[in-house]
Amino acid sequence: MERSEHGNTSDTNMDYLYQLLCFLKLHAHTRVQVSIDICRVDCPSRKQRFEVVYHLLSIRYNSCIRVLTFFC
Repeated sequence: MERSEHGNTSDTNMDYLYQLLCFLKLHAHTRVQVSIDICRVDCPSRKQRFEVVYHLLSIRYNSCIRVLTFFC
């Protein structure tokens, strides 16, 4: 996980997305409860053209986590 001034960011491939989201929801140090936003980014110049960005919120820890995944 990468940390920046805008919060924490983790990137994964589509094969592990479900496992990562479950981990973030259930782990004692994250406890993500809210999906704030989900968006898709189209970058035609890249080999994996599409990127999906999930913005998640942990109310317990008052922190945001951004999850990036790439496909196609």
